[in-house]
Amino acid sequence: MVVIFFLSLLLLGCVVPDDNNYSGNQTVNNGTFSSQEITIKQSTVGRFGNLSIGVMSVDKDSARLSLWTDSDSKTVNLAVGDVVEFGDYTIKNLDVYVNPFPSPMPGSGTGDVTLQVTQPLHITDKELQCGGYYGFQDQRKVGTPDDWVWIDAGKSSNWHAPNTAFNPSCFSNN
Repeated sequence: MVVIFFLSLLLLGCVVPDDNNYSGNQTVNNGTFSSQEITIKQSTVGRFGNLSIGVMSVDKDSARLSLWTDSDSKTVNLAVGDVVEFGDYTIKNLDVYVNPFPSPMPGSGTGDVTLQVTQPLHITDKELQCGGYYGFQDQRKVGTPDDWVWIDAGKSSNWHAPNTAFNPSCFSNN
């Protein structure tokens, strides 16, 4: 009786649509990089910015991933602890989980992978227009003009165009 109940749950779990195909912790933004830890089930897709990550298969110590953006695609085998670069993104395999029970339905996922996805932050049009942005010396954004200077002002440290003072009030004007 218990075996029949367990098999029924297993079958229903594979047949019932799962709207939670991946889970993600809050995105961390340290001023230079945006980073998020996400867990994606096998045979589903997770997104980070314009990056899509499909989990094709999961083994005991690695995952086969399909990575794509609007302009590029790549398939990789990524072992736990390994890192792959794809465009502006850095993807690190933090962990894999393989369900010890085989899936009764061909093609249905039996595992998941936890990834750390990181992308450098790019300077925005508004920051370029205003001529600066807040940030420490190690928080220079991608696309910041080469001639911009960094001013050490504690919590108000900033990057800004040369021969000008940083004007944060520019950001409050629409």
